Amino acid sequence: MSNRRYITILFSVLFIVMVFSSYQMLSGITPEEKVPVSVIVSDSTNDRWNAMREGMEQAALNYQISLNIISTENLSSAKDLISLMRREIELGAKGIVFEPVDDRGMVEFIEEVGRSVSLVLIQSDIEPGDVYSSVLTDDATLISQLTTALEEKYGEKLMEKKIGIVQSVPYQFALKQRKKLLEDYFREKEISLSWRKNNIYFLSDLVEQDPVDIIIALDNISTEATIDSLLELKKEKKTDLFGIGYSEKAVYYLDRQVVDHLVLNNDFNMGYMSIENIRKMIDYGNQKTNQRIDSYSIGEENMYEEEYQKILFPLVQ
Repeated sequence: MSNRRYITILFSVLFIVMVFSSYQMLSGITPEEKVPVSVIVSDSTNDRWNAMREGMEQAALNYQISLNIISTENLSSAKDLISLMRREIELGAKGIVFEPVDDRGMVEFIEEVGRSVSLVLIQSDIEPGDVYSSVLTDDATLISQLTTALEEKYGEKLMEKKIGIVQSVPYQFALKQRKKLLEDYFREKEISLSWRKNNIYFLSDLVEQDPVDIIIALDNISTEATIDSLLELKKEKKTDLFGIGYSEKAVYYLDRQVVDHLVLNNDFNMGYMSIENIRKMIDYGNQKTNQRIDSYSIGEENMYEEEYQKILFPLVQ
């Protein structure tokens, strides 16, 4: 190698090191330090977050992250979420991974703080078009898997069934998208819905007073609430439950045939990728990333297959 070429390579390497070191100095992060990242999701101690938490903790070890999963109960408004996020920023968080439970008012807040702290959305976007960094499941895929499961079970008899739809909160973007996609599907099939419920309050009363053949629950909270209602009412005629979501409770009652079918995310991957992405954003200046994770359609016919056992019980593999 000629001396001139050697000197050129040396200066190139030194330049890259100087640029990276300068960014770290400006951001207040040294290579040896763990970067503080907070995670804010609704009802964070619920076991439905277990797989995602495992993924986050693994990524935190790999990417030098000091992970702080905030203890929460049910977050039902953007105001409550924004208050927690402001507190974490004031306490020094360099990044926040969060679940937007209510898309109202979130755009303005993210525009306000997004230049000073890295943000990654999980579970739900807040507006269409992949405007903000996110790790999500594709809602169209979820609904397609769910409607395929309905068609496989009922065939043409689906036209004769009374069907109700329930979701846990009315203003989460993902749930509004899922509901619209499902309503469009039934409209195209010329199937009328018996009822739509935008929250889980008094769900047992509705199920008892206006019984249906099939209940479709659009998220894990509404899936668990429907399970509780069906167990409470102990109806002679079985109501079939098709749910979206993952938790120990949902899987247990899938095995007990209270739940007929589950469509669920790969939550471990969602957790891992959210932390991986936020570290890259912190290191390289908040470059936007949008990733989609796999989802799985699981019923009695395939839940005992090895592939799906690894998805349903990731912590015991």
